Formats: sequence, C-alpha cells, structure tokens
Amino acid sequence: MLKKSFFATAVVAVASALLFCAAQTTSPAPAKRRAQVRLLTREVSLGRIHPGELKETRTLSPDRRRIAFVAKVAGGEAVFVDGVAGKTYPSVENDPLSEAGPGSPITFSPDGRRVAYVAYVGPAGTGARGPRLVVVDGKEGAPFDYVWSGSPHFSADGRRFAYTAERGGKWHAVVDGVESKAFDRVSQPIFSKDGARASFSAERAGRRLIVADGVESDADDPAGPTQLQGATSGSAPREVEQGGKRFVVWEGGKGGPYEEVRDVGRSAAGDRVIFSAKRDGREFAVLDGKEGKPYDDVGSIHISPDGQRVMYVAQLDKKSFVVLDGAEGAKYDSIEVSYPSSFSPDGKRYAYKAARETSPDSREYFVVADGKEGKSYDHVDGIAFDADGRLLYLAYNFSDRKTFLVREGEEVASYDNTPGYGDFKFSPDGKRMFFRLNKLGEGKEALVLDGRAFAYDEIKNAEFGPGGRRFIFKARRAQGWVMV
Repeated sequence: MLKKSFFATAVVAVASALLFCAAQTTSPAPAKRRAQVRLLTREVSLGRIHPGELKETRTLSPDRRRIAFVAKVAGGEAVFVDGVAGKTYPSVENDPLSEAGPGSPITFSPDGRRVAYVAYVGPAGTGARGPRLVVVDGKEGAPFDYVWSGSPHFSADGRRFAYTAERGGKWHAVVDGVESKAFDRVSQPIFSKDGARASFSAERAGRRLIVADGVESDADDPAGPTQLQGATSGSAPREVEQGGKRFVVWEGGKGGPYEEVRDVGRSAAGDRVIFSAKRDGREFAVLDGKEGKPYDDVGSIHISPDGQRVMYVAQLDKKSFVVLDGAEGAKYDSIEVSYPSSFSPDGKRYAYKAARETSPDSREYFVVADGKEGKSYDHVDGIAFDADGRLLYLAYNFSDRKTFLVREGEEVASYDNTPGYGDFKFSPDGKRMFFRLNKLGEGKEALVLDGRAFAYDEIKNAEFGPGGRRFIFKARRAQGWVMV
C-alpha cells in the first residue's frame, strides 16, 4: 500500500512563447533542430502525513522550508517537525489567541531554524491549566502552573527566546531559559533590534517597574532604564512623573520637567524622539530633547522621510502658521498638515492645507506648496506627493459641483462627485494610484484608478496586489455585487 507524502516543490522553468509559436508554423527555410525546453523540478520531502494529525495545527516556518504539526499518538500528542516526532505529552496546548479562536500551537524563529511549543504535563484528561512547560528545540524548560501557548517568541535574529509564565499565583518572565523574580504582573519580554538587550514591564505590590537585562527600576524614575522597542532603534521614549512634574526619558536621553506632555514617540524611521510639551502655560515642540520656541498651541510634529526636516503647526494670537526647520511661515485662519504625506519622498518639498476667512460665515481653502499659495477652492482634501515628488490633491467648488484632480497646481481632470475618504492610495511600487469619490445627490460612488473613473452604487475593499500590477475591488450595482 502506497504511503501518502506531501512535498514543498521548487520549480525553475525557462520558456519562450515566441519559440513555441514559431515551432507551430511552417517556414520555407530549412528546418533546424531546436533545443527542447525542459521543466526542471526538485522535490524536498517535509515528512509523511500522519493519520492522527490534528486539524489546523500544521505550521510552515517563515522561510517556508520547514513544516510542523501536532498529531495524536499512543499515550498522548506529539509535535512532528519535518516529519520527525518529538516527545509524547498528554497534550500540546493551543490556547485562543483572541475571540476569533486559536492560532498555531507551534512557533518558529524568524529564520526558521528554531521551533517552540507549550506542552501540558499534568494528568491526562483533567483539562487543567497546568502544569505546563515550554519545549524549545526539543529541550524542556521548567514546569509552571500556566504558560499561554501564544507567549513563546524569538528575537529578530532567532538567537534569543522568551515567554511569560505563572507559578503559585505569581508571574515570571523567562528569557533564554532564565526565570525572573516573581511579580504580580509582567508584560511579554521584548528584544532590541539587534537582539542584544531584553526588557519587560512588571508590577509588584502596586509598584510599577521596568526590568531591563535583569535590572529592576521604578517605571517612574527618570534616571532609570527604559523599556526597549524592538521594531525601532533605541528604546521607546516614555513619560514619567516625579515631584508633580512630567519628564520624558529614553535610552541615552531625558527631557523635562514639564507641566504636560503630549504625543510622545519616535519618527517613522525610529531615529528621532519627538513630542510636544507645556511649561508656564505655553506649548513647544521637543526634538531629541531640544526645545523649540513656545507658542499658544503646538500641533503634531512631522519629520521628513530622510529625517532631516521638521514641520509642525503652531498658533499664536489666534493665527496659525507652519514652523519648518525652526522658521515660521505665513499666518492663516487655520492650517491642516496631512499625515504622512506632508513631505515629498526625498524630503525636499512640502505642502499643507490652509484657510482664510472671506466673511464671518465663509472661508476659502488652498494648498501651500513650498511656501507658495495655490488656487483657492470651497474645499481641498487628500494632499499627497507621488513617487516622483509631484504634488497631488483634490479640490471642490460648489458653483461647479465638480471635484478636480489637481497635479502641480493644474486641474488635470474633473468628476461629478464630491471628494471621499480624502487620501490617495499608491501601489507598492509607487507607479499607480487610486482615490475614492462620494455620491453627489442621487448619483453613484466612484473610484478613480490611474485616471479612469469607475462608478457604482457602492464600492468596498479596494486594494492593490503585492506587486502593484493587479488591482481589485468589490462593487454593488442595484441589488447585485460584482468583483472588478
């Protein structure tokens, strides 16, 4: 009887449609022997299907070179990695990740070389939460009363490993197999980008703590370490209070004291610490600990993609203006800076929406690009730069009852709709774009893709494919739905 197998197959094929077509036609020229095109395949076995494999436990490694699953075996359950069974346990745990249900009981490292899971080692059939232990690369960790199956995780380079666990009503963080002290609560340990450091937040007897590389400090101690942020360089800046004053601290830096702090974070690239603060009733922007000029109000801080330019909206004496690289721009009745498209991709250009009162009950809107005002409209929305650094936005006039697509100050197209959703959406390669338009009166919704408008009663789920060559959306025409 043949045994079933499943394979990951890599296929490398070289073919020419022109050669194929030519081979199907006759030619007066003498026939020449053509080299045949061969389809080369290589099969790599990832193990044999086990009759006891549990449903929805099959897991591929991130590099798609390894496979693992949980299967019923004599005496309990076992994890099979690349077809090789691990130790048998009463059960391999698969707790719900959310209300949507369980995920995978098996965790691979990002490089696919390491694998971990949580096993139940108590009496079979009791359904108890524990005892449980974590198995990493086939090696068992210490038993605990409870370990959530979604807790085990690796550092970005796959060399380090961590999870949280409960014993005797207290919680521990376990990093590379080493248990922390007991706490009332702990967060999931996180690793720095290079994997060299690990930290977590914790609580003991009402005291909030930061534990960095095994060293405990008060979470509100401005001089203490900060919790790491694995997705960006350095640490995540945090707000702390001491003596009734607010401080912001991060790895290698500190700001304060302040009366209030707002929007503490890092730039998109993760290399700059930004926030706004208040002192003596005035607000100011703070960039890498350096305070800007104080104003009546300061808005969100925007950093150019190259990290070199800084822009935010400030208000003084009821007038708004942009502060760009420390220099104040023209004053208007209101200003709105789009996120994240206030700068061009190369950071050399910038644009924002401004308004000026024309009467007590009306305003005119326009775009200020590189310090120059554009044409005024009744409404402006969706300011963005494309991949080539060209400025785009949508504008609407009540008198025309039309929406205009404006490119570099020129109205290149008009539509019988009102602007909808405001933002331009670009393909992953930046070469294509679409935007949405709302109904005007009893009309239809519209989606404009590469300059072509598609009108339907309702449009949903519009998106580009991963490479940007394909585009798809769902639309309703009367009572019927179509996929476009």
